[in-house]
Amino acid sequence: MGDMAEDRVYDDDDGTTEVVIAAGVGIVSVSVSGDHIGRFGVAHRCSPRDVAADDAVLAVATDEDILLREEGEFVPTGFGQAVAVGVHEGTVIGADDDGRIARFGDAWTDVDAVGASVRAIDGPLLATDDGVYRIRDGEGSGTIRSTGLETANDVAARGPFAATDAGLYTLGN
Repeated sequence: MGDMAEDRVYDDDDGTTEVVIAAGVGIVSVSVSGDHIGRFGVAHRCSPRDVAADDAVLAVATDEDILLREEGEFVPTGFGQAVAVGVHEGTVIGADDDGRIARFGDAWTDVDAVGASVRAIDGPLLATDDGVYRIRDGEGSGTIRSTGLETANDVAARGPFAATDAGLYTLGN
């Protein structure tokens, strides 16, 4: 029997997809092709709180900072302790324990703050213990607006959906 790499079979038509998971040991990377799992391992040891990605960027919120993967390495950005991270139109968005919301370009730029604990970010949506908020275009104070609900555990921009203790909601206008 050969090593594990020789025993893996991939369908050339499907190619492979990298799945990244925030786990207790750090950031875990798994190679998947169709319904087959290939190589997997710890990509970076840290204390991840959240992970977000699009086709161009992979960001990780940790107890120390928000990290970006650049050329296979996880690089600190200077955000500080983060509770949630998201990616919206190629831009990384981070949240801290105080409800500060910032965007990352060459440096972090504060967008606004919410008076609630941020639980998740997806696209322009924030799930907080005070409901769902939407980041509006533009920068500076007043660019985050409440969209309703009393509390939200998670959000998905595609839909858009909000998960609460009471159930799953779709967001209107």
